[in-house]
Amino acid sequence: MQLKQKRGQLSYGSSFKLFYFSWVLGWALLMLPIIAIMLLTVLVGGTFTMNGVTQTGTAAIWSVLGFLIFFPLIIAIQGIFGAGLMTLGSWLYRRFRPITVGSQEDAF
Repeated sequence: MQLKQKRGQLSYGSSFKLFYFSWVLGWALLMLPIIAIMLLTVLVGGTFTMNGVTQTGTAAIWSVLGFLIFFPLIIAIQGIFGAGLMTLGSWLYRRFRPITVGSQEDAF
């Protein structure tokens, strides 16, 4: 990911990109193993209980796959709102104090 700066300050598009991808990757790293465990237990056990309703067979598998379908959409929409609010906050902060960005070649 390439971040751009203008006059030593991070651009708004770059800060939005940084906030958005951090949000989405953080949630994905948290939830994908949980969904994988749910899918594995359904495949091995054959039953899945959601909202007090026990489902068996292919209905249980489709219930867990629903998480895989809707989870990325929900997180992407939350990421847009969250990153937008964080970018707005950095814009407001920049009105009073500068956020400077420096480069250091031996950072990693």
